[in-house]
Amino acid sequence: FTLQERALSFFSQKKQGAELDGTERSMATLFAGVIAVVLTHPLRNAALRITLLKKEKRENHKNVTQENQKTPALGEMFNYMINTEGYASLFKGMSASLLLISNFIIHFGLYNAVRSRFLKSY
Repeated sequence: FTLQERALSFFSQKKQGAELDGTERSMATLFAGVIAVVLTHPLRNAALRITLLKKEKRENHKNVTQENQKTPALGEMFNYMINTEGYASLFKGMSASLLLISNFIIHFGLYNAVRSRFLKSY
């Protein structure tokens, strides 16, 4: 909600304090959603890789020796991904996450519409 509130504030300042219409609120929500996905997707990718690595080690536990049982930390996984596959590997699959932002646009659009009607009636 913090990113969305900041985006709404930014868009409101562009209109010099005038109330935003539904399209402008949706654009602010889209903007906030894109920023959130871009900032968090690399973390999700690295965490997913660590989870899959742990699962693979459990499935192949008979071949795992004590010295190679250590699962990499998040920073180590970032370094591994960047060094072996490049920076783009941090953002693999992000298009699907960006597509899911439409759900939040609908959600916040309805929320803001109900909220503004509720506030106007009181």
